[in-house]
Amino acid sequence: MLKIHRTLPLLVVLPAGLLGAVAVVADPAPPSRPDAIPALFRSDRALDAPVTVSYRNRTVRDVLADLSTRLKVKLEATRDTGDDKVSLFLKDRPAGEALGLLANHLDFQWYRNSGVYELNQTNGSKRREAELRAAAVNEQLAAIQARMDRVGQLLSMGKEKLQARETELRDQVARGGVAPDARKATMDEMSALRDALRPGAGLAVTIWRGLTAQQTQHLQASGELKFSQTGGSLP
Repeated sequence: MLKIHRTLPLLVVLPAGLLGAVAVVADPAPPSRPDAIPALFRSDRALDAPVTVSYRNRTVRDVLADLSTRLKVKLEATRDTGDDKVSLFLKDRPAGEALGLLANHLDFQWYRNSGVYELNQTNGSKRREAELRAAAVNEQLAAIQARMDRVGQLLSMGKEKLQARETELRDQVARGGVAPDARKATMDEMSALRDALRPGAGLAVTIWRGLTAQQTQHLQASGELKFSQTGGSLP
């Protein structure tokens, strides 16, 4: 089975009100800006309360359920937003600011409906998410194509030469004989050599090169393709 793993962006909220790729907790936290709290929350005194949270890889639905209990404010996720996974680390930040950061980072929108704050996804957000996902899948497919091309070339060397070259590079790295500016290229070559030495490498290249336009489109859309000998999709 060929499979592309796709993930939604991981939320990281920094106590300074910044967003990034690494979870950081600053202590003490700097003062909040007045505009850091969404207008929807500014008249709700309950959301002025400071919160300290540490959520790692939790669903938005779980995070809001916990905050709702702690703040005694009704916070809910919709079907479109509840299953997204987030990691959220904050120290002594106003609850309204925390909720605003959550929505902004995930490109969601807060609404108030009959006394309940709902975190929803707009049509524009859905479109942007689809575009980002498509771009990420296309990038992965391009990387797979490049690796398959390289493995296909390496396979023509034969197993003994592949093993000898992989051993040579491994020894160079172990001895520290690879210049810093050549290390990435060396590690990439070692990785490709190991792929070429894997059982079934030749079959994988053959299958990849034989994908039809329809199969490629299915891979882009669903992230995976299944093959079987009984179904006749494997040679």
